Formats: sequence, structure tokens, C-alpha cells
Amino acid sequence: MFKFIDAKLRPPDLRPGLIKRGHLTERLRSNLDLSATFICAGPGWGKTTVAADFVRSLDRRSIWYHLDSSDADLAVFFQYMVHAIRQQVGGFGQSTLDVTSSGASLRPEQLADLFLYELSEQVAV
Repeated sequence: MFKFIDAKLRPPDLRPGLIKRGHLTERLRSNLDLSATFICAGPGWGKTTVAADFVRSLDRRSIWYHLDSSDADLAVFFQYMVHAIRQQVGGFGQSTLDVTSSGASLRPEQLADLFLYELSEQVAV
């Protein structure tokens, strides 16, 4: 069985004394109706901190997923995605988990199609 690292699915703790960037949080909040928002800046500019502060302030369901090199394996990536969504929507993604756990060889687009189908059927986005 796959062992999940739960810390990958939690926003990082915010340091005491952190200077909050309310204008950036509000800018993110004003874009909640968009399908995706990208935060782009150089290393050390506080992207993760702003995103973590924003996600913690939301009054709606959200997921956090910290990517690392192990997520280059699509089975690992989709297992984490399912696990993250299950924290908000119990029972989500059983077919995706079954396929990724079985060792079956699916093309990346087939795996993505299965995941997106389950997402569209089981989660209101």
C-alpha cells in the first residue's frame, strides 16, 4: 500500500511575526471565480507564504499539494490528488486509485481522463 506523507497536503505553518500582505491576499480573493490563478515571482519572494496565508483564510473547500520529484511518477501524482480531494469529498476517486494501485499501464492522457471524469461526476467545481 502507498504511504502518504500528510505534510505534502497541508499548507506550511506561517512563522510568528510574519508580515501579512493583505493586498496580495485580496487580489487572490478577487479572482476566486477564475478556473486557475498562478503566482509567479522569483525565489524567496514569498509565493508559498502568500498562498498559504490565502488558503488558510478561505471560507470554502480547498486542497494544498506540495510537489516534489516523487510526483513525476503519474501514479504517485494522481494518488496524492485523490487523497487530497478525499479530505474534502469523502470517497472521491476510487476508480483512479484502483487503476494507479494495480500497476496497470495507462497512457498519461487516459489516466488524466479518468481522474477528470471522476472529478466532474463527484465534485462540484
